[in-house]
Amino acid sequence: MNLITALYCLILPLVSCLSSLPPQIPSQTPSDLKLEAWSQTSGVFHGSTCSLLTTPKSLGFRGIFALRAIPAGSIIASIPFDLVVTGSGDVWASEITNKVKTLKEEEGGKLKGWIDGWEGGGCTSIDHATRLLESCNIVDGVNSRLRDAVVTRVRQRVKDFNLLCGLGSLNPGDMDLYALVCSRACHMGPSWGSGCVGVVPYYDMLNHCSSEEAVSVHLESVGQAVERMREGEKIPEGMNERDMLIVASRDIREGEELLTSYVDGEGDEVDARKLVTWGFI
Repeated sequence: MNLITALYCLILPLVSCLSSLPPQIPSQTPSDLKLEAWSQTSGVFHGSTCSLLTTPKSLGFRGIFALRAIPAGSIIASIPFDLVVTGSGDVWASEITNKVKTLKEEEGGKLKGWIDGWEGGGCTSIDHATRLLESCNIVDGVNSRLRDAVVTRVRQRVKDFNLLCGLGSLNPGDMDLYALVCSRACHMGPSWGSGCVGVVPYYDMLNHCSSEEAVSVHLESVGQAVERMREGEKIPEGMNERDMLIVASRDIREGEELLTSYVDGEGDEVDARKLVTWGFI
């Protein structure tokens, strides 16, 4: 099946998919159900392939599971470009934070239902980082280099945040939201322009996996997918090259959690970034 066929197979049956959705997963939380309902009415298309199911092991209150077996290369979900909240350059985090603040206050706004469900951000202070270090059992000199790297990274985050406040880009009360934005943002790829960073609804509910072999999905734009199309193929009518796709990187079993990679590499600096940004190592 080529990409165009796959895209049509995903979008054309949408109405019938929504009218015959699989039964609710018994262990879904009320928040899961609300976010799932939001995705089904906002233009996030995933048919009956997967479902939100936050898990206790997720510090970010995230989790998406496969409702059926999904072959490698399948498009699991598509997210319209106008649902993505973006920023660019060195000030991307403050740009997105301010946009999110406005969207949260916009009663009846398109993204309010999604943003209201956000939970579990990264570190907002040195004390917060220390508590996270204690929860990882590495405070008492087990790895002093990691501890130093975490403290340095948190101090830089607080410094950057205070600088943005001083410039009037953010307010002191925005720190928790700023941390949430940093924990959910990802690089958007060439279709969005150099240096563009964004928060992509639904994709931001995926948990991280450090094992390259275990990672099961990745994010790409329709524009990136088009580059692999055969000559003469075109983007299906109604889709934009900046629409985002969640794609299966390998075969996925029914009931398996969909996992992506937030950051590549290993070592103390990478572990410090994980702890400060997402709250885990």
